[in-house]
Amino acid sequence: MGLIVTLIIVGLILIFAEVLIIPGVGVAGILGLLSLGGSCFYAFSQMGNIVGAIVTAVNVALVVGLTVYVLRAKTWKRLSLDTNIDSKAVADDSALEIGDKGMTISRLAPMGSVRFDTELVEVKALEGFVDPEVEVEIVLMEDGKIYVKPVLALLEKVNVKGISHITGGGFYENIPRSIPNGLCAKIDKSAVKVLPIFDMIAKWGNIPERDMYNTYNMGVGMSIVVPAEEVETSLSILKDNGIDAYVIGEIIENAEEKVIL
Repeated sequence: MGLIVTLIIVGLILIFAEVLIIPGVGVAGILGLLSLGGSCFYAFSQMGNIVGAIVTAVNVALVVGLTVYVLRAKTWKRLSLDTNIDSKAVADDSALEIGDKGMTISRLAPMGSVRFDTELVEVKALEGFVDPEVEVEIVLMEDGKIYVKPVLALLEKVNVKGISHITGGGFYENIPRSIPNGLCAKIDKSAVKVLPIFDMIAKWGNIPERDMYNTYNMGVGMSIVVPAEEVETSLSILKDNGIDAYVIGEIIENAEEKVIL
């Protein structure tokens, strides 16, 4: 039993390190899964089916629990390294300007510290985590805020009607913030590119579909409302700036609901 416990602990540590510490998806995560799988194999082969089933159930519960924690803490976006900054400098008298480049001192997760020459400021990465000693660049500052380049490019050329950063609360609590009263976002669920991890959570946790869309972003980190005649232009601009944007629905008149899925 001691070996089984050791394999489980080692597996969780490796997976935790893969998700929160080591950039990218690689060796640590694979070794962690192999370690958990090894504990299941050993339990079945050496201690029987009952113990094997128990160990497997424990491993599944632990992995699901870790996954839920990662998603709630927004660390899943770490898988895409982002070196643009969208937050603000702490110092009110900062001399920072657009285009200034600095070096991360601490890890941006997504908040952290960056040194610009002799000035140390607190910043926030738009998406993902940025490791220490990585060069970052300010793309826009306005009233102390630093916005993301793709959205800035869109705002310059398209009549954007609303923007929602979809975080905790999912579609139902975030999208309505960018929609006036009397209007409703009608979402085409078949168009949403749901990440496989969310299907796994829904299945293993037996979570209703509505609860999933009311808790997680399902792989959609941001929604932007634009006029119908400017959709293709918007998609082209975002694609040119490295964003895999796509249409997930339309705005309709509806005074009763703000989001229809």
